[in-house]
Amino acid sequence: MAVKVTTALSFYALGSFQASTGSICSVSQFAVHRSIIEVTDALFCRADNFICFPIDEQHQQQRATHSYRFAGFPRVQGVIDCMRVAIRAPVHDAVTYMNHKGFYSINVQLVCDYQHRIMQVNAHFPGSLHSAFILRQSSVPALFEEEGSMGGWLLGDKEYPLQPWLMTPLKHPRTEAEHRYNEAHSKTRITVECTIGILKQRFRCLDRSRCVLQYSPHKVSRMIMACCILHNFALQRGLTMEDEQNEESMAEQESDSDDEESIETPTVQQGRLMRQALILDAFE
Repeated sequence: MAVKVTTALSFYALGSFQASTGSICSVSQFAVHRSIIEVTDALFCRADNFICFPIDEQHQQQRATHSYRFAGFPRVQGVIDCMRVAIRAPVHDAVTYMNHKGFYSINVQLVCDYQHRIMQVNAHFPGSLHSAFILRQSSVPALFEEEGSMGGWLLGDKEYPLQPWLMTPLKHPRTEAEHRYNEAHSKTRITVECTIGILKQRFRCLDRSRCVLQYSPHKVSRMIMACCILHNFALQRGLTMEDEQNEESMAEQESDSDDEESIETPTVQQGRLMRQALILDAFE
């Protein structure tokens, strides 16, 4: 079991093809494939244990207080955005997976808190679909629209529609107050961009500069969930990335990740893999 988990973690972390992962872990390509699928499915079954959106009063107060202290934006309960994970051309409905940047992908909705903890993931929709459409189909609106459940709002970028529970930036700020609103909104919303950057640094299989996932959309969807689970688990254990403290740097890296190939030394690769291996004890 330890070999299977280590093999899967190597694939998630390094973003290499199965053959390369097999060489690192000294197992056959068939064994690599089987390990990745089995570990991914095992993690997926535990998603509710690691990915949740706490709505109790204490958690709501903590999220609102921290966000206000950080940027002056009141009553923030989370920040939402989407990332695209590159995949090979699917056998069925390939055109729906072609995004506006010209590659096949899954459009993944993420909601995170001020600690970069992922509270909600939706990884089922093709890359051509708009972020606002994915939001409407997700469980997020019900959390805020149900009376008495949530006492604040999400922050989203201009791709999202303004809602009573979803604050977006002003397109043409004129007054000093409107400029302060946009500044506080931007400073708070950078948290989700940073979270996506951290997620892609931890798990290079999600980064198009490293590889295009050679699996069906269904399997890739589960892999994305597995990576989000491991990300939250790493936060629980205090395993942080070296650059995690610099949010602006991580957010800038995420915005450029689709266009520039990142460079990583073998030492950094080994360090990442060692950190991922610490997760083993939770699944043995």
